[in-house]
Amino acid sequence: MHRPKWMNPAQWEHFVGRWAGQDGRVRCIGLDCRGSDDARITVDHTIPRSAQGTDDLSNLQPLCDLCNSRKGNRPDGYWRRTLYFDKPLVTSRLRISQLDYIYNRIREFDEFFARPYSAINGKLFCFLQVVGAGKTLGMFCLPFALNDCAAMHWPAAPRVDRMLIVTKDQALRAQIASELRHEPLAFGLVNEPPRVLEITSGDMLVDSGLDYDIAVMCPNMLWPQADATASGSQPLLLTWSPGIERVLNRHPLIAFDEMHYAHRGVRLLLDAAHHSLVFGFTASPIDAWGELLADMIKMSVYTYHDAVINDGSMKYLG
Repeated sequence: MHRPKWMNPAQWEHFVGRWAGQDGRVRCIGLDCRGSDDARITVDHTIPRSAQGTDDLSNLQPLCDLCNSRKGNRPDGYWRRTLYFDKPLVTSRLRISQLDYIYNRIREFDEFFARPYSAINGKLFCFLQVVGAGKTLGMFCLPFALNDCAAMHWPAAPRVDRMLIVTKDQALRAQIASELRHEPLAFGLVNEPPRVLEITSGDMLVDSGLDYDIAVMCPNMLWPQADATASGSQPLLLTWSPGIERVLNRHPLIAFDEMHYAHRGVRLLLDAAHHSLVFGFTASPIDAWGELLADMIKMSVYTYHDAVINDGSMKYLG
């Protein structure tokens, strides 16, 4: 075990003295941990710094690198709670576009999605679906599928407690928020509706005291902005809004509705969302020049033909 750079020698001595066993070794205290090799032990913040946790000895504990990564940026005990997306989802009520092309597609890769999100993020996981395929409830399925993957690998796997949905304008924001408040219960997918927050201001975005399961917002508050003080001879600098790191840390799952309209911004966010998985939904996976979007991992394709055959949601024009 090595002293982190941010700890001074006195802090380090007190930490080791508190946690060392009779043999003088410090071991991981993670739940069902199997990796107590001394070289892998790290100093973890019980309440993470992103949630205003301090470097006081009372807020520090030994975790191996694997347990530390799996815990992510949540406080101790958090993942032992029953979250909204841990509860049953009535998959028999889903349309085929949602069940086979989204929910079951995630479940096919349960071992992959049970890994720490910080180890598998940085890519845009895309569901390419024709207009009218039911993408709103398709997005609603995502956190349930991811948490089902986690349940198969409990207790080490990460889970989703909150989901952020980003859509391109205020009308769609209001529409998606309204649909999510009413349709999951109305269609018999769940026994209780999700708590849905429509984010309409920057103050709401950074307010960590708001309690919800799904937030819906427009992207203008999310993207980094150009530095207005830079002169014409200086390179253009993009700066994130204050508090945006805490916003991203609060949402382990981010979904972009029709993500092709703002792909450049999405690519910037992929680099900034260190603990989040980012998914995109679109019927047009191309940029303004007709090229396929970069940094994209195709999860499934649900075409016009699939909609006609499977769901009857489209009719042939004749």
